[in-house]
Amino acid sequence: MKALVLAVLICALALVGLTALAPALPAATVSCAPAADLLQQLKAKFAEVPLFSGDLAGKGRGGKLIITANPNGSTWTALFAVADGKACIAATGGPFRPGDPIPLGQEG
Repeated sequence: MKALVLAVLICALALVGLTALAPALPAATVSCAPAADLLQQLKAKFAEVPLFSGDLAGKGRGGKLIITANPNGSTWTALFAVADGKACIAATGGPFRPGDPIPLGQEG
């Protein structure tokens, strides 16, 4: 389980770094709702549960990154939550596997 948490944490940190460089998405492509509702929907539809969360760096951002995942490794979701209780889906994917991250430019 520690390997799974470490692998997802590394992926999440890479995701945060990449999203900082990416252009903003049009509002129509982003799904936002109260965080509790999104977490309930992810659990019901994909059997995803929160794996970890962490405060985002940056003065005045007040945001939190929440990573959910299906324990069988089939799906994961990255949510960006803000202080007002709302969250937006930042990224989704799957399947994933625990273990050492693959260096960029190589396939596993």
